[in-house]
Amino acid sequence: HTHTHSHQFYWLLPCRFAVMAAGQFGQLERSLESLAEDLRQVAVVMGCFEAERHQDLLFARINRLVEHLQVVDAQKSNFNDVPIPLDLIDFVDKGSNPELYTKMCLERVVRKNELTHEKLKMFETFRETLKDQLAKTRSEETEENGTAAGPGAALGPAADVPQQ
Repeated sequence: HTHTHSHQFYWLLPCRFAVMAAGQFGQLERSLESLAEDLRQVAVVMGCFEAERHQDLLFARINRLVEHLQVVDAQKSNFNDVPIPLDLIDFVDKGSNPELYTKMCLERVVRKNELTHEKLKMFETFRETLKDQLAKTRSEETEENGTAAGPGAALGPAADVPQQ
């Protein structure tokens, strides 16, 4: 049987890899599923193995397993330029599901996006507060000096005097 649910994460790949996702990744996935099925069949034969009755069947299953290994090996050059995060390799080595890794990455991106949004709101508030304070300071200086607030108003009256 095929697992179509894993195709839902292909959109996460960079554009150049997303194009090959349906073809090459799908082909590799089918090859690996066939390989897993061959391993299961070898295990079944081994579970009830009797040398006289099952030796030819076991050899046939092992030969098919080797053929599928060769197919998978032949496909490896299609993926030489596909970046795989080292964190993902560690995650899988620990026996975790790679789709869980993808889910965790998406959750991390969502959290970072929310933090960035909050920072933007904070800077916008800061900008507005700074703008209001500058306007207030200019109007107070204008009232104190009785002059119009021009470009040099915040620097004091001497800034408006021409230099000789």
